Amino acid sequence: MNNHQHAQRYAQHGLRIIPIKPGTKHPPNRNWQNNATNNPDTINRWWNGIYPNHGIGLALGPQPNGHNLFALDLDNHGHGDGHTELANLEHIHGPLPTTWTAITGNGNTHLILQAPTHVTIRNQQASGNRIAPNIDVRGEGGQILIEPTLHPDTGQPYQWKPGHAPWDIEPAHAPQWLLNLVTEPDPTPTPTKAAPMPPPRNDDLFAAHRADWNWHHQLQQRGWTQTRQHGNDTYWARPGKNPRDGHSAILHGTDGPLVIFTTEIDPAWTHAGTRTTDGSGWSFGPFGFYAATEHHGDRSAAARALNQHYNPTPTHTTTIPDITVGDDAETPTELAHLINWDQFWTQTHLDEDWIAWPLIPRGRTVALYAPAKAGKSTIVLSVIAAACTGQQPLNNNETPQTPASILYLDYEMTAADLHERLTALGYGPQHNLEHLHYALLPSFPPLDTPEGAQHLVRLALKLQVDAVIVDTFGRAVAGDENDADTVRNFYRCTGQALKQRGIAVLRTDHSGKDPDKGQRGSSAKNDDV
Repeated sequence: MNNHQHAQRYAQHGLRIIPIKPGTKHPPNRNWQNNATNNPDTINRWWNGIYPNHGIGLALGPQPNGHNLFALDLDNHGHGDGHTELANLEHIHGPLPTTWTAITGNGNTHLILQAPTHVTIRNQQASGNRIAPNIDVRGEGGQILIEPTLHPDTGQPYQWKPGHAPWDIEPAHAPQWLLNLVTEPDPTPTPTKAAPMPPPRNDDLFAAHRADWNWHHQLQQRGWTQTRQHGNDTYWARPGKNPRDGHSAILHGTDGPLVIFTTEIDPAWTHAGTRTTDGSGWSFGPFGFYAATEHHGDRSAAARALNQHYNPTPTHTTTIPDITVGDDAETPTELAHLINWDQFWTQTHLDEDWIAWPLIPRGRTVALYAPAKAGKSTIVLSVIAAACTGQQPLNNNETPQTPASILYLDYEMTAADLHERLTALGYGPQHNLEHLHYALLPSFPPLDTPEGAQHLVRLALKLQVDAVIVDTFGRAVAGDENDADTVRNFYRCTGQALKQRGIAVLRTDHSGKDPDKGQRGSSAKNDDV
């Protein structure tokens, strides 16, 4: 059987699977945890459509067939052997029951077992878990490669051990001793300190606020419940959620940041946080969390409140604007977005995540140029209208997707022009275009100025858009579009502010007399894309 046939076989057994990019161990998109499925139509479209020749991954955790799966990955790195380490554990606690067993493409072993449905088992790397140095745990939010996927290093296939495949036997229920090792321990009570009194005065509002902040006290005061502790990290359930239903956020260390999962967060709070690299959550420092919880995500209002708190009788006036473009964090170090190298090398850096494939990648800047009247606007409108109505823009037979939210700044057309184009593209009153926020001939200040950037960023955040379309660049700026400084000012004021917030930008432009030489005017137009 080929990969497609294997994928359908797994689906028939009620397993959530996902394509795996050839030559790698990871899926081709960031949102694979939600996309993993046993739907046969989706699987046909994947392996017969955009993901041919891809391998197969098994998404762990709860399955459509009722199983709650996790995996033990027994490695042999030359300085230790997970098989021997598991044998030692079995000698102490008792043998594991016969279960699904696979031989990986490099000769190691995967054991897949069931946990009770109310138990959540997360991914645990061998260097930090409580099992053994050469045994990794893969659970909810993780995946493993399965037959007949090829190992990216050896080129050899993953294979089920004879008689131990999903169609041969049921996955065994993990014994209690193993569950005790792979589940998180009960939380250790953390002492809290009383709410601090404000100091007489401190011009550095953020430094004073951070110095006074105690994460455990602040979370408990706002109704959050600590569910467990793992190393220096603590796990928290949001107010109103039963801690037995799992955690909503992870507090890293005692100083943070606090990372709240995307599915657990109030949308307004995202204005005060920073999206994590993998898109799974939002990260908050003390000021960001204070702004989210006390001022509904309004950082400017939070800053004014802190100024009043710490400087009740100021000797000078500090002006705090409604929005400071590019100011996503409260300290100079955070403003610099310095890379934490320990985290950088342990994170999985996935392929491009598309808002509208193949034109608009998430969080990126794109320039689309062509001679005048070549149809740039029509192409863009076609693609984004499809994306905003949950369609795959260039493949109507592809699996429907979650509608994207896009802000379109149209500096050229009239309402009659827009009606004509939408009608020609097959759209009418029967279509739901609520996710397409269309600004017709907007009167923003120029986008190569701080004032224009502030207006646009504020609107983009209010609408919670995934992308902004600027059609066309030359009409959205005040400076000469052929001047390099105009292009650089647009990026510094508008482009960078949107990009820091994870909002993609697509701008259309005209080419010069020779289209092969790129966009008309300054070569700086290529610098930010």
